[in-house]
Amino acid sequence: MTEIKFRQDKNFEECICQALISDHPFAEQMVEVLNVEYFNIEYLKEITKLIFAYYFKYKIFPSFKILGSVILNETPDGVLKDQMKGYMMKIHKDPLNGDIEYVKETVLDFCRKRSLAIAMENSLALIEERKYEQISLEIKKALQAGSERSVGHEYRNHFDARMQQDVYVNILPTPWEEMNKIIRCGGLAGGKVGVVAAGTGIGKSHYLVDIGAHALRLGKNGVHYALEDGDIDTGRRYDANISGISIDNLGDHIETVRQKMEEVKGTLVIKSYPAGTASVMTLKNHFNHLIMRGVRPDFIIIDYAELLRSSESNDTKRFNIEAVFREIVAWSQEIKVPIWTAAQINREGMDADVVTHKHLHECYAIAQIVHLFVTINRKKDGPSPEIGNAFIAKSKISKDGVVFVMMINTGTSRIELLPNDSDVSGGGGDGDSEENEMSRLRQKFKDFQRKHSSSPSLN
Repeated sequence: MTEIKFRQDKNFEECICQALISDHPFAEQMVEVLNVEYFNIEYLKEITKLIFAYYFKYKIFPSFKILGSVILNETPDGVLKDQMKGYMMKIHKDPLNGDIEYVKETVLDFCRKRSLAIAMENSLALIEERKYEQISLEIKKALQAGSERSVGHEYRNHFDARMQQDVYVNILPTPWEEMNKIIRCGGLAGGKVGVVAAGTGIGKSHYLVDIGAHALRLGKNGVHYALEDGDIDTGRRYDANISGISIDNLGDHIETVRQKMEEVKGTLVIKSYPAGTASVMTLKNHFNHLIMRGVRPDFIIIDYAELLRSSESNDTKRFNIEAVFREIVAWSQEIKVPIWTAAQINREGMDADVVTHKHLHECYAIAQIVHLFVTINRKKDGPSPEIGNAFIAKSKISKDGVVFVMMINTGTSRIELLPNDSDVSGGGGDGDSEENEMSRLRQKFKDFQRKHSSSPSLN
């Protein structure tokens, strides 16, 4: 009865194979668990064999496009090849979306049942041969199918793995060398989440765009989820950053902007959702869809996470926000991709020169969840609104309590960080020396504008 039931479950088997293709972390978990013989459908067996063979040879899973090429080149012509091609076309048009979580949740049960069904079939032959003890071993082995094989990180046996220089993967450096020097591996590594926190209009989005644009210059591919601004507005900020031309003057320098954009090595996908309509699951589904299309992002930017819906239903807004950040951290660890996002500080923090722990309040719990928590602030109505401070408030991957002088050009979404080796916060000291320091910083900002800008309006 069990065998007949599974042979009729064609759709579920197709969904398992589709999840292997679209979700590489899931596929990695299933390499030692999923026996291709658990499939009753031949074209699914063959596709899964190709996926696993590719992984064992290249230590990475094939993209959707490469898998299609492998099928065309390595499968003999015939009915089976046509079925494999037809299946690939079908799943390209019909992504799993939310169904992938159900598949991942129930696939181990599928493996156990199929393994047991196969063991029972094999037992029939063993009964005729009177190999009763072997029947017991077959059943016991089948009941262990789908169980986790790794016991974890064994401290003594895995010493060499810890000492490898490339223990951190997919590192995303920030645009600021002073910050990279402090972060343990020179940037935000895969599986880590960074947050920039600030008040409204201080520069969170500019900070995130500067990180994304820097990554593109390094040849990295990324996806930027815009939950506050639309994709066009976000794209124009990238245009301004990459070209050095103020966002207000892009229309007067179209060919220059186009040329600068073509010089960038990396690729970027910008996906916008209205605030409050998307959840982390929504972003995961879109991410998996990109992988299905052969696009594998090296980094993710979410502008910003507090505008996502929580999968939990808490009466308190703070608890829902905390749940969102926990989901983002879990997602980053699952896909081994660095994620940068932003958070909102309260009004009290906006009046401070440097936003420290005492100004975080509801953000404090977020700072405990993520790996790197940076605050920025500036006096927009002050004599030097382009000058402020950045502060590493909490970090699991670097020193914290470090303050930088921040210079921001909102026209080009570019930021520069300098070591804060002098007191520019107005917290006492000689008035003349303080004024001299501010004059030095203003001159430094003008030099910063000239260095990074192609637009005459910024000089």
